[in-house]
Amino acid sequence: MLLTKLSILLQLLHIFAPAHQGAVYYLCHFLIWFNGPFYISTMFVGIFQCTPWEKFWNPLLPGHCVNIDTVNIVTASINAASDLVLLLLPIICVWQLRMSQRKKLGFLLYLQQLCCKSVSFQRRSKELWDDTNLNSIVLAFPASCA
Repeated sequence: MLLTKLSILLQLLHIFAPAHQGAVYYLCHFLIWFNGPFYISTMFVGIFQCTPWEKFWNPLLPGHCVNIDTVNIVTASINAASDLVLLLLPIICVWQLRMSQRKKLGFLLYLQQLCCKSVSFQRRSKELWDDTNLNSIVLAFPASCA
C-alpha cells in the first residue's frame, strides 16, 4: 500500500506541481512523509503484536498481545483520510484548469471510469489467480479488460 500511494503522490507531484511550490506540492510532500513512517510502524505493530511471538499462535502461553482491533480501527481511519485526500486532490487540480465546465466534467467522468475499471480488473484478476485452472485465466483475462 505504501508503494502504491507513493507512486500516485509522485505522479501528482510531477503533473500538478512542476514548479516545486504551491499547496499541491506541500500537500503531496506531507502525505509522502506521513505515510512512509505510518505504514512502516503499522507493519512493525503487526509483526510484534504479541510478546512472545508464539503467543499469537498459542494463546495459552504466558505473555500479552496488543489489542489489534484498536490498531485496525486507527489504521483504517488514517487510510480512509489519506485515500480521500488522494481522491480529491486531482479533482480540485483539474477543476482549476482554464477550460470549459463541460470538458472538465467529461475528464473527471473519464477518470472515474478509469478508477472503476481498475478496481474491477483487480478484483477479477484476484478471483482468477485464486482459481488453479490456467485455462480459465487465459480465457477470462481479455474479458476483464472490457
